[in-house]
Amino acid sequence: DFAAPLILINAFGGIKNPVKLGSRFQISNGIEYLVLLNPCYLYNTLIWNQQDAIHTAFVVLAVVLVLKNQPVWAAVVALLAVNLKLQSIIFVPVIGIVLLYYVYKKPSLLLRIIPALVITQLFIFSPFIVTGKVSEVLATFKNSVDFFPVVSATAYNFWYLAIKQDPTKIFDSVEVFRLQYKTWGLLLFFGLSVLTMIPLMLVFLTSGIIAIIFFFVSTQMHERYSHPAMILFFGFGVLSGRYWLFGLTCLAYLLNVDGVFQSIQQHPYLPIVKPEIVALIFVAILILAFYEIYKGFLAKFTNGFSIWKR
Repeated sequence: DFAAPLILINAFGGIKNPVKLGSRFQISNGIEYLVLLNPCYLYNTLIWNQQDAIHTAFVVLAVVLVLKNQPVWAAVVALLAVNLKLQSIIFVPVIGIVLLYYVYKKPSLLLRIIPALVITQLFIFSPFIVTGKVSEVLATFKNSVDFFPVVSATAYNFWYLAIKQDPTKIFDSVEVFRLQYKTWGLLLFFGLSVLTMIPLMLVFLTSGIIAIIFFFVSTQMHERYSHPAMILFFGFGVLSGRYWLFGLTCLAYLLNVDGVFQSIQQHPYLPIVKPEIVALIFVAILILAFYEIYKGFLAKFTNGFSIWKR
């Protein structure tokens, strides 16, 4: 739980803008340390007994490294995140776009990035290669999809607002307007993700939005899948001084996770809030996030375009 916050605390004093390498972002007032004691962020591991903080730490480290002008290590750490949890693959396009910028500026980087990725993956697979069980590992990745083939496993998301029935009781293979719910979810995810990445800037903010979109519109989602967005929005907050997205995400996440306690006949720590209300908070998060990213994009586009500042 403490890994990702400590990565940010140690990194923010020296993150450089990859476009203007002379500028630095400085932390102030010690507010970044508050995330270490944030009950919303710690809830996942200490109470819910899940491990999302592990792959989240690697995602955050990859973002920090790509902003600190270390593209090779950023690529390797992103690969490790995907190996730890397949859902981390949603962050690969954001980090990959920034890596392409580095490669564009210095094409020889490809001669370091590609071998580093191949060696890392071979090292991870080496015990299974030796024992002849690589196919079993690949099967694990394949079987991790469609394990909960319902519109929403336990996530209080878009589907609670879009359909009248209980989304936890509807298979996502059911068709509506000639497409399965799962297909609609994927279309919404890819469409909104493209809109998020058009500005090509604000890496912490963009990554956080991608995490929320994935959680909010995809089917089969669990309550904890918005977990990475908290620390990513916190990073944006430290760098920008605006913590609304971090605060709202913490609130929505806590209400969702704690509310699920009731559904599994556990005593919740907070008063139960209707899933639709929590889903509306996530709507507010997305509206504010898109406002932030396009406000910055339009300002940069008008005053001289520069990319990937935070």
